[in-house]
Amino acid sequence: MALQHFSNQTVIITSCGHGLGRNYATFFASAGANVVVHDTDEILATTIARDIKATGGIAIANSSSLQNGDQTVAAALAEFGRVDIIIYNSLPEHDRRFKGFHPQDGSSDFGVAFKGLYKTVHAAWPIFRKHKFGRFISTTGLYELPNHEEHLSYAISSYAHLGFVETVAKEGVSANILAAVIVTGTPFDGPSGYQKPDRDAALGLVASLSHKLNTRATGSMYYLRGKLCHALRWERAGGAGLRLDQRFTPGAILEKWDEVNNFADSEYPRGTSDVLSILRRAADLPEDYNKEGKRVSLHGKVAIVTGAANGLGREYALLLAKLGAKVVVNDIQDPAPVVSDIHEIGQHAIRVTAPAQNGKEIVRQTVEAYGRVDIIINNAGTVRDKSIGKMTEKELDFVFSVNLDSTYEVIKAAWPYMVKQRYGRIVNITSTSGIYGNFGQANYAAAKCGLVGLSEFLAGEGAKDNIIVNVIAPTTSTPNLLSIMPGFPKDLKPAYCAPMVALLCSDRVPFPSTGAVYEVNGGWQGRTRLQRSAGSPVSYRPDQSVPAGLDRIANFDKRGSSYPEDGPAGHRHLKEILKTARAVEKIEAGQAARGRGGIYEYNHKDVILYNLGVTAKRNDLPLVLETDLNFQPVPTFGTIPTFFSRLPVEFKDILPKWNPLGYVHGEQYLEIRKYPIPTAGKLVTHSRLLEVVDKKKAAIVTMAHITRDEATGEDAFYNEVSLFVKNAGGFGGQTQPRLSNSKTYNPPQRAPDFICEEKTSEEQAALYRLSGD
Repeated sequence: MALQHFSNQTVIITSCGHGLGRNYATFFASAGANVVVHDTDEILATTIARDIKATGGIAIANSSSLQNGDQTVAAALAEFGRVDIIIYNSLPEHDRRFKGFHPQDGSSDFGVAFKGLYKTVHAAWPIFRKHKFGRFISTTGLYELPNHEEHLSYAISSYAHLGFVETVAKEGVSANILAAVIVTGTPFDGPSGYQKPDRDAALGLVASLSHKLNTRATGSMYYLRGKLCHALRWERAGGAGLRLDQRFTPGAILEKWDEVNNFADSEYPRGTSDVLSILRRAADLPEDYNKEGKRVSLHGKVAIVTGAANGLGREYALLLAKLGAKVVVNDIQDPAPVVSDIHEIGQHAIRVTAPAQNGKEIVRQTVEAYGRVDIIINNAGTVRDKSIGKMTEKELDFVFSVNLDSTYEVIKAAWPYMVKQRYGRIVNITSTSGIYGNFGQANYAAAKCGLVGLSEFLAGEGAKDNIIVNVIAPTTSTPNLLSIMPGFPKDLKPAYCAPMVALLCSDRVPFPSTGAVYEVNGGWQGRTRLQRSAGSPVSYRPDQSVPAGLDRIANFDKRGSSYPEDGPAGHRHLKEILKTARAVEKIEAGQAARGRGGIYEYNHKDVILYNLGVTAKRNDLPLVLETDLNFQPVPTFGTIPTFFSRLPVEFKDILPKWNPLGYVHGEQYLEIRKYPIPTAGKLVTHSRLLEVVDKKKAAIVTMAHITRDEATGEDAFYNEVSLFVKNAGGFGGQTQPRLSNSKTYNPPQRAPDFICEEKTSEEQAALYRLSGD
């Protein structure tokens, strides 16, 4: 029997039939607590409660719907008169790949995984406050993930619980109400990074966090892998601030990209950055501080911007249009004025007046008007601020619907088009309230933080199809914000957030280009990520006092700390996938491009050198003596000018696994279009990419080279060359040759006209190399 550390306290444990729920129930009963054993399976809940009673414990069974957490709290009050601890053990359902994930599944999952959480805590909150004590622990996802990359619900649920926990922790700390969330993975871990949590480690952590001796550890996420427990916290990069003038452009941010992602001077915040200081620093920068950098163009792209009738959305839409995009301006109120503003600058735009939750209709009208969807900015959002004790279910549902469901619906509708195009850029707008939690915004924080989980998942899901997904958390002066916070700086204009969004919509963003979160305000932008502590083993023995290892778990010594984004499915992994996905795009661009001509100037000496290199003998006078009446190059001389021309695309771009030591010359086709071949001249060769065939393990690259006389423009030679590149396949390109000259032609069924066999000596090979091959 464990020591009675939880005597006279009432503990609710939900979903006892899932994960470690039964273990939690047995543990708390053995530690003296009154246990409410909840599971929707009535027989299972009753069996667990009966087993606890058989060993001298106190327990009742409850089989209310998980969505009706208030009924479970009511049962606890009716039986025991109080509630002290809630262990919200939940299991997201309907998990599968995004392509097969249906809207009704998403709605069902949020009803189970989040509404039940809200209703349970909401019902218990006044009891917690009355007794000046409360412990709430979410153990979302404590179960084995057979294939982590398929768990969309888990990704959303874990982050939504974090945003919720961070907020209720801020609301409850003055009344000794503490909260935490425990997870067993992140979207960046991948299947190989997952370890099933150890039972004793989970019990030890839950016991420590829920005990009355814990008075400080609140508002955090804990991560269990085997016997190790890690704490997680947000880390904000030092970032890059720019001057707020006409040269504050996406290109100017790109020039500072290393600073945007530099964590050398990072901080570990629990809220929005000091915007007043940021504005002052921006104003003090010299006039020539911003460097224009590379021009960012969105010419020919089609962009959807939701919530774009005013504020941030309007600024995003206007800047995208200025950069050349065709913009679909969406809002629930008529966005006609924004469309008119875009037309006035000579750009294309249409309006779709509809709730952002109607993503299917927004995408349908977009494709009907422009034939494709390249960019989505999910900006639609709203707030219904109330403390958790006063918040209504209607306010929770509405905020989730506008902020999270709408994002899901628009992306879901557009995803098949982006996959077919093998191109997509998605920027989801979260909030610092979502990242860090904010008093009175448990609904908003949960929805906006859940959006981070959705985005991380989609970054992994979309990388192979060149679909890039990022998140920004803007801070700006909007009418709604100023009505709530009259003292907030009015100089923090929405337009200051638009350049970063436009940059993320482009093809210019270097590593890390997908799956990242950026905070943006007042000309400053910086990346934010989760940091994981080195961790500490944690366990629970029945004869010991409650484990006191929370400080060790939360030790963020930089030598031992790590980052989930560096995991098996993290940014570097996604970078390699994106390189592969972009290969097909680069191949298509390379096939359409024409390279600059390469010059080859030669005379009789070059002709003689070439002829000697291909086995001409000293007595072959027409090949080695320039005064001979029949002096001429060997016909294969027509291949030499190709070595002085370059393709309009780099091999490393079209073949992600390119290795210059791994290719061999395949087939060579040569047409001599000017005969006899001049023995001196100045030639120009233009090269182009014809075809790249993906043979899974290897690749075949076929190129064409047209050589002309520079002075007359006459064709001299035409070459087609194929290279066989070992270990360079598997990039998702075409698997069969399509060129007519790659077909197999059967030779005539007769004896050949001529057979010649020559051996090239090593000395001749050395001579041949001097000709340029």
